[in-house]
Amino acid sequence: MRIIVGYQGGSLDQELVRVYNSCMSIRGFAADRTMSVDEIRRLWFEYSTFDPEEFAIAVDNNRVYGMVFARVPGWIGWIWLCIDPSLPQYYLLETLYSLLSWARYRLACKRVCVARINCGYEYSQLYNMLRGIIGLGVEATTVTLMEYKAEFLEPMVRQDIVVRKGSLDDIPGVVEVWNKAFRKYSWFEEWSIDDAIKWYTSRKLLLYIAIDRETDKIVGYVDAEKRLGFDGNLYGYIYTLAVHPETQGRGIGKHYYNT
Repeated sequence: MRIIVGYQGGSLDQELVRVYNSCMSIRGFAADRTMSVDEIRRLWFEYSTFDPEEFAIAVDNNRVYGMVFARVPGWIGWIWLCIDPSLPQYYLLETLYSLLSWARYRLACKRVCVARINCGYEYSQLYNMLRGIIGLGVEATTVTLMEYKAEFLEPMVRQDIVVRKGSLDDIPGVVEVWNKAFRKYSWFEEWSIDDAIKWYTSRKLLLYIAIDRETDKIVGYVDAEKRLGFDGNLYGYIYTLAVHPETQGRGIGKHYYNT
């Protein structure tokens, strides 16, 4: 097995898609949401923030074992890891160790000592292993605290805002809300209009925007998609719900959830 750094798309794209989709398939609610080669190229290699020096692939005879991003979007490190779940235990752990060791070296070169790790195996043996390899000083764990289940509710009617379905013409306003609403967080990274257009044209998300009646400006948005789970049920998945800081506290976010 060898580690490839600096890959920018090419002969391994199909293998990357195979491993990515295999990793995502273990998240039961997302059974039907897979990525294509075209999506990987647009959302990874053609994205304005993509840096090939922040991406590494574990390969053996042109078979991809796993991949990792090691980035510093804000003031903490961010690691995204995906390993082929079909690998035998020995190769899985060797791939894990190799990729995370590289990620640790990459972040150390940038003088980063705290990292956030996104990993599909975070609550199993892989999660326990990576704590020792990375040597985290601060740990944040994401879990599902609550599942929302309710009958259909009648939409709330507000006099100060209008909620409507968004389009590509609304992307500049959506990007402005994102950049204003999340700038204070450690993981924040500036979003460009071009990248947002690639995101929405590739993922085909449901997009709804909130417009202030007085200023006619976009003051919030939510994007989501419907997914068919392994159990045959249809699930709604919300990616982002954001409200412009100047209009926060007016109940716009709650209005989204009830609409």
